Amino acid sequence: MEAEKGWSLIRLGAKFYPRAKESFQKALKAKPDSVSYNVGYAVVLYRLEELVRKDAKVKPKDSLAAKQLQRALDLDPTDAEVMVHLALKLQGFNPLKCRELINKALTKCPDRPQITRYAATYFRRDGTTEESIEILEEAAKRAPNSSFLYHQMGLCHWQNMIDMKKSCGWRTGTPQVKAAIAETIRLFRKTVELKPSNTYAWVYLAEAYKESGQLERAEPIFTRLLSDKSLSDAEQQHCHNKYGSFLMYKRKNHAKAIEQFKKAYKIRINSRDRSQAREKLVKLAGQKSKMRAQEGDDILAFLSAVDKQ
Repeated sequence: MEAEKGWSLIRLGAKFYPRAKESFQKALKAKPDSVSYNVGYAVVLYRLEELVRKDAKVKPKDSLAAKQLQRALDLDPTDAEVMVHLALKLQGFNPLKCRELINKALTKCPDRPQITRYAATYFRRDGTTEESIEILEEAAKRAPNSSFLYHQMGLCHWQNMIDMKKSCGWRTGTPQVKAAIAETIRLFRKTVELKPSNTYAWVYLAEAYKESGQLERAEPIFTRLLSDKSLSDAEQQHCHNKYGSFLMYKRKNHAKAIEQFKKAYKIRINSRDRSQAREKLVKLAGQKSKMRAQEGDDILAFLSAVDKQ
């Protein structure tokens, strides 16, 4: 009963993951060697850790998800989904084992979208976006209504755009960059059309509109998302941080940007978004101190107060 509840909570979305974790923990107390219970617990730990991924990945030895995924794979060495999840957790630390796991999973389940999409995520994070796009496009032919596949393709084209901008001095007007941005917009629009509740895809769509100079389309997405009371804390933090950057760099409205970064930082989830919000606040405090010392001091006092709570 607890395990069934856990799987149901996973399907409901990110804000239910902590409750799913508790359900699987209770189920495992009764049956510690159950394959399905161990797999469920591994999946929810993986997703919880992904929500708070920072710039520096957690080392496998410090990752509860990595340990539990290995436990699940030991119990059932044929589970392809556990293989791809474990490869993603070990990525950057054990490349030989990661490739072995990915290849084995794709060989075992070449036509299963759930497997190909995570394999594609692995290739994208490994810097081989073209390989990732190829896998995703083939998977989309078999599952044309999978929002996740379009989301992942959008991320690949977004990364291509970033790489191209870096290589050409961050100019946005080149035909190749414009084409990458247009394709990113198309794919994220398709993603949110298929799954309107995908907050992160909406934010990427707003970011893509921003890159294309369509600020009038980007800003309403941020304001609508931040008025949605159903967002999880992690989603709210992400939106506040990204909207703050939009206001800071595109609108040059530092006062409103500071408000957004403060709201992101006050949400106590140890994430990349929180780290970035803090960095931006410190940067803005330095700028303010040159013009209005009190405003810069106020920002630093805010950070100090939140850190002490």
